[in-house]
Amino acid sequence: MPDFGECLRRIRTEKGLSQQDLADALGMTQAAISQLESGSRVATPKTVKRLAEVLQVGIEELSGEDEQHFELRALMRTAKGASPKTIRQVTELLALAKRGEKTTGKEE
Repeated sequence: MPDFGECLRRIRTEKGLSQQDLADALGMTQAAISQLESGSRVATPKTVKRLAEVLQVGIEELSGEDEQHFELRALMRTAKGASPKTIRQVTELLALAKRGEKTTGKEE
């Protein structure tokens, strides 16, 4: 499976966009796009969503995985290096949020 940077480069070039074109559309620098494509910079879920919108593709096509798995991996990257206490607190917060989804019947 191609990695995120390879997918981004392929889709960008298929759309006939330069790195600068894409950067301008996103309010980013050309260097940032280059770093995303080379893998030296990790895209946040927010950035991936913006990229998908601008490139008019689904998150799955861009990231190579469905949105839920992408978000989960982003959460894991964010949690890396956190203290056990912080991880427990986040876990408790997620459990509360899930209970709230079940109660209201709403899911984003």
